[in-house]
Amino acid sequence: MSEEASDQDKNQDQEIKEEERGSSTSFIFKGGVEIFPFEQLPHLAPASLSACRAQGRRGESFFAVFCDKDLFPRTSAAAKYISIRSQYMADLIASGVSDLSKKTKNLLPEQKYIFVFENIYGAPLWKEGDSLALNMRPELVKNTILPSLVEMLEDLKAGDLLHGSLHAGNIFAPFGVDEIGDGEAISEALIGECLSVPFSYAMPALYLPIHRANVSPIGRGRGIFEDEIYSLGVLLSVLLRKTDPCDGQTEREVLESKMTQSSYQAVVGDNRIDVYFLNALRGMLQDDPGQRWTLEDVLMWVDGHRIGPKQGGIKRLNANRPLPFCGKTYVRPEILALDFENNIADAHQLITGGELSKWIDRSVANPALKAHLQIAFADADKYGQKIGFMERKVAQVALMLNNGSAVFYKEVKFLPDGIGLSIGEAAAKREDLSPYAELMDLSLIPFWIEHQERGAVDEAVILADMESCRMSLKQQGFGYGVERCVYILCEEAPCLSPAFDGYYLKTPEDYFLALNDLCIDGRAPDKIIDRHSSSFLSVRDSQLIDAYLMDINSKTEHLKALATLRMLATIQLRSNMGKAVGISNWIVDNLSKALLSRLHDRDLRKKVAGQLKKIANTGDIVAIATLFEKETALRQDQDSYAFAMSSYQSLLGQEKILDYNIQHNKRYGQGAGREVASIVSATTSFVIVMILLFVFFGDKLVGG
Repeated sequence: MSEEASDQDKNQDQEIKEEERGSSTSFIFKGGVEIFPFEQLPHLAPASLSACRAQGRRGESFFAVFCDKDLFPRTSAAAKYISIRSQYMADLIASGVSDLSKKTKNLLPEQKYIFVFENIYGAPLWKEGDSLALNMRPELVKNTILPSLVEMLEDLKAGDLLHGSLHAGNIFAPFGVDEIGDGEAISEALIGECLSVPFSYAMPALYLPIHRANVSPIGRGRGIFEDEIYSLGVLLSVLLRKTDPCDGQTEREVLESKMTQSSYQAVVGDNRIDVYFLNALRGMLQDDPGQRWTLEDVLMWVDGHRIGPKQGGIKRLNANRPLPFCGKTYVRPEILALDFENNIADAHQLITGGELSKWIDRSVANPALKAHLQIAFADADKYGQKIGFMERKVAQVALMLNNGSAVFYKEVKFLPDGIGLSIGEAAAKREDLSPYAELMDLSLIPFWIEHQERGAVDEAVILADMESCRMSLKQQGFGYGVERCVYILCEEAPCLSPAFDGYYLKTPEDYFLALNDLCIDGRAPDKIIDRHSSSFLSVRDSQLIDAYLMDINSKTEHLKALATLRMLATIQLRSNMGKAVGISNWIVDNLSKALLSRLHDRDLRKKVAGQLKKIANTGDIVAIATLFEKETALRQDQDSYAFAMSSYQSLLGQEKILDYNIQHNKRYGQGAGREVASIVSATTSFVIVMILLFVFFGDKLVGG
């Protein structure tokens, strides 16, 4: 214990020294980085995040990005990012959750996950409000920008990492170049970071393939490398073109242009592109991932080899007669499917009324599509009229009409590999999770995977997770239900319990530290274990809580209290968390009554209560739990209580036997009574005779 106390004191001294470093407007992160949260660098902040200046111990120039709790930064990809070491991307210096020191808490309104990068960036090639036709010289793009981008992609693929944010606003000139102008000052192109938001979250829809552009940013999924090639093609087009053919169009109109004309035509339009890039852009912007150029094709092209066009591609179906639907007319089945999600009732009527089948049969006249629709009809009808039947049928038909469509159900929409982030965002924003529970029960995602021609990332993993979620939905209580599904499906999700708003909990250890901080501040929740925190702990480390879940869900207060105590002690012991004075005092104040009620011996109860008060200020939760373990006080109390109960039950049994015999045997006890009377009579006679003899012989002795 003395060594642990010594280590704790050293850690506290270190924290004090770290807090003393820096100014009143900065805090120390990970021991070596000074962060200035009020010195903002908006051009380095993706999406709605914030970025600020930071520096190293020797004054090195860094920048820090503060990640939001509901955007789920790619923390698991940090190790791959560090291993790549590309000269065209900033090095990752440090990452993790901000600490709970007083200085940091004063400067940050809530705990954040922070990435600190080397600051090698100058001005971005494009800023919000600029034209998306940069009209750069082909020689500049070919000789300066393109080599940087291609080498970066080569490094990423070798490191098994997807970037997912390859667009003009995230391409920078070197540090010190504050104005791009015509781009002549650029000596190389540098690519911004990609870890602070999910894959493609910060990407403008223009840069995304059709199927990913038709989904909300959080539901776009985890991506494939072919998407990076597509984004590279759009990026090069934006750099080269003189006019923007999509200027003034909404995202939906751009999407329809890609679907009706092809991505190449929608992005390039009538621009006269340098012949060097022409064939490459056609290959990179292929809508069919199977026909799109690979990185190897791009490398061969850069090296001067001619790459011929690939055969095949996506065949777009056209009807010879338009179909009216909700005030519009349609000749393309896939575009019709896009509008189904916003008009569920009308779409269902169109389907069940037979109009859609007639139009497909007579006007589109495609036997394969007709067969696919029959599969959707039959599969949907298997579920009968249960909740969500109408939405399920419309979604399945939409998938068959547009094989690139996302899964949509009521208010939610995502690609199957994006369900985790989608349900995570909904949970973080306190939105209704019942649509997710219903669509998992309806097996919409397995249907999508089975009939999707393009396929999804890690299909086997998705199906296994869906099965785990369905099993969880069948169980009630803490640690189960739809909350557990959040953490099964979204591995990046921190603990989203309302009790821990303002904290960023990635691990059980973070949970322990945050709880201690709340207890010290006097803000501890009434229930430190709720549906979210129990599910979070169970999924992230089942050995910490699963053994206690049954008792945590018990209606017996002392069982719940003891299970909570043992769980906290397990975290402290396994993770070597050190003192937790806040939690230990909270246990004494809130759980001791229930814990002590289990002790039957009043003297022992009083003794243990005194020991609790002494331990409370030590922060040793393991010691508190030991007081109630079976090997110590609890076993002694149980043994004494069991002996007393055994004696009591024995006496009760004898009483029942006597009562029975008295009631059913009128002569019961008479024989025993006579025997007792004889013994008493004999004893009395003996005593009287002895007294008389004593008196008689006593008088003679006195007379003599």
